[in-house]
Amino acid sequence: MIFSTSLKTVNVALTHQYPHCETRFHGEKFLWYAPHSGFSNQLSEFKNAILMASILNRTLIVSPILDHHAVALGSCPKFRVQSPKEIRSSVWDHIIELLRSRRYVSMADIIDISSLLSSSLVRAIDFRVFVSLWCDLNVDLVCSNGLNVPPRRRDVYKTLGPGSKAELATVLAFGSLFTAPYKGSELYIDIQNAPADPRINALINKIEFLPFVPEIVNLGKQFASQTIKAPFLCAQLRLLDGQFKNHWKATFLGLRQKLDSLRQAGSQPIHIFVMTDLPQGNWTGSYLGDLAMDSANFKLYFLGENDLLVMNTAKKLALARHGLRFKSFPGSMDAVAKVEKHCSLDILPDVLLYIEETICSCASLGFVRTTGSTIAQSIEVMRKFGLCSSPIRTAFAL
Repeated sequence: MIFSTSLKTVNVALTHQYPHCETRFHGEKFLWYAPHSGFSNQLSEFKNAILMASILNRTLIVSPILDHHAVALGSCPKFRVQSPKEIRSSVWDHIIELLRSRRYVSMADIIDISSLLSSSLVRAIDFRVFVSLWCDLNVDLVCSNGLNVPPRRRDVYKTLGPGSKAELATVLAFGSLFTAPYKGSELYIDIQNAPADPRINALINKIEFLPFVPEIVNLGKQFASQTIKAPFLCAQLRLLDGQFKNHWKATFLGLRQKLDSLRQAGSQPIHIFVMTDLPQGNWTGSYLGDLAMDSANFKLYFLGENDLLVMNTAKKLALARHGLRFKSFPGSMDAVAKVEKHCSLDILPDVLLYIEETICSCASLGFVRTTGSTIAQSIEVMRKFGLCSSPIRTAFAL
């Protein structure tokens, strides 16, 4: 495991400098990171955090899902990249806003990590529970001015593990843990060689695909089998956000070519599940509008955030609170009870994206993706691992 870093990647929280943040966990050490950008990027960071926590034998503090681009890392050369301190501060402020507005949804409320926890490949604790136990909810989680890691490649175990200065920290607080290919290398986290430890090898394989929790997966599969009721194509059309709004022609061209080949090969109408950020009221004059009008050849399906199926799933997740069901630390049950009492959701979680991704994983006629979209990449992973062919799952309990 190679750790590729710069001054803008990671600081080490030296919590022993702040006695008011003394841990109650009797020697347990923790790892926290600052999620940012959209959901797919946040999920990528979550996977890297799981791996990092396991390598360093630390308990992962599971963060919430941030609003889409509420916190941006920045990019070079167009924008200045935030420092670890800046991004942690931005994330902290947004987490407080999520709590105050009763919109806090843990990543573990949406992503099922029960198999990792039950196999002891990783330990985890909810962010709210951790802060409640550690600092009574009245402290800046950073708790340190930090220790900058020099801008060169470092082995994560040697640099941050046993015998290092970082080992002294109760909480190892990272900035970004995002990873993506860039000019032949990986940004921030770069796995060059799989470690000899078979436990870490097993974890690397497991985190390649982390499914959604059963409530989401089951609904997506049921929509495919009971609503569409036929082989269908998924069209993932990202048209409004960022770079994608300037590439409508190329995006629709791929869909048109796929549909032409299906029309030549089989019966009609062709069933299509449409996953797009373009509101239906704006389809007129676009290729989507043309498809919607041609009901003899095409039958379109789509979901909205106010659809009953979507809202019922959101209600189930709000009640399930999977992120608070981890194995307990001493005193954590009282902390969980306080969170459940004082931090209940007033606004249902936005689950439409996760349901749509699941439905697209079931598209037996194929998948038309938006080039460059991280959402498309997530769907491709789900299709690779055959999510739709797996049996209906029950909610996990730990």
